[in-house]
Amino acid sequence: MKNADLDKAYQSARNSESAALNSDKEHIFNICAHIINIYRHRRSSLNNSMKDNTELDGLVKLWAEVFESLFPDSQHNIKCRWGESKTHHNDYKVDCRVIAITNTQKVDVLDVEAARYLQNQKTNNDHLKLAIESKGVLDHIVRHAASFDPRKDMALMLQIGQNQCDVKVFSLCDRGLYCLWKEISLSLPPCPKLFAENADLWTATLELIRSS
Repeated sequence: MKNADLDKAYQSARNSESAALNSDKEHIFNICAHIINIYRHRRSSLNNSMKDNTELDGLVKLWAEVFESLFPDSQHNIKCRWGESKTHHNDYKVDCRVIAITNTQKVDVLDVEAARYLQNQKTNNDHLKLAIESKGVLDHIVRHAASFDPRKDMALMLQIGQNQCDVKVFSLCDRGLYCLWKEISLSLPPCPKLFAENADLWTATLELIRSS
């Protein structure tokens, strides 16, 4: 895809965002514009073949804007909390928590961990940490729900490694039986053409995360 095509796509996304102000589509156009802009000006951040990017390179340059747009402070009393924070029920720290504020309570609804790259010991440790955190999220949902439906009651956990983002579902299948399953990818390909071909599925995954 040529730079001129990316410029037009970026302008189109921003125009659509402006036309959709304060609607339930505004965040999608904002995120799409952000991703297109990465392909315009920060494409090197999508290529970590030299493994010289830091953990925060991917989190800040690629993903922070995505999650801040997906969960704006002004809607539904939900906010993103960044930077090694922990909950009241354990001492684990994660890189980002999406928190729902109800009365005086702050409850995690989604936890995110970042790594320099995936497939190493730190990633395995992150997965264990996220699973423990997600169990706490799910336990809170079940305790405060009027009824329990294993098809709907679940928690999502996200592992980020630069342009890679793996989404896993943590569910309570039966009393005392927790399952980790159904990995979905939000990873950003290095080529904008590949992203365009899968943009519908990518944005649908974002909406799944938002509605969870």
